[in-house]
Amino acid sequence: MCNYTAHILYLYTMPINKNALIRYQTLDKCFSNPGRRYDITSLLEACNKSLFEFNPDSEGIKKRQLYEDIRFMESSQGYGVDLKKTKQGRRTFYRYTDSDYSINNQPINELEAEQLKSAMMVLSRFKGLPQFEWINELLETPDIVYHPRRVKVTIAGRTKVTHPRRAKVTHL
Repeated sequence: MCNYTAHILYLYTMPINKNALIRYQTLDKCFSNPGRRYDITSLLEACNKSLFEFNPDSEGIKKRQLYEDIRFMESSQGYGVDLKKTKQGRRTFYRYTDSDYSINNQPINELEAEQLKSAMMVLSRFKGLPQFEWINELLETPDIVYHPRRVKVTIAGRTKVTHPRRAKVTHL
């Protein structure tokens, strides 16, 4: 699957607020960076830097939004991350408990499998239109079947069945 079509499929299943995804990705990089310790001020700077790179007209975020993002990432509705919070004086430093953890390595779940199927159905309406030739390639590639004990993904005629905890979709 080409990067462009994977990106379109990913955008279809991304959060409503694009800035939220940018912030979550930035926080993920900060929490998994073993070479630097991040407190709330440095996390805020990193998030605002990423937002300004994406949109120079962005106003950035405040500490309150950052705390809400961290709370969401820790929640079961979010990514369910396990953060180690180390207090040193008045400052608290944040990092993943598991140094190999990343929100990008999360296994595909039933909701995501359904979202992917739904996105494919929407895209199939454009099949055959001249400006959407890339959709033909996309529609004949992935076929995703979710089962609580296994995930079956068929891409370009090759099928892989794996346990949901091991089913990582890194290109989406």
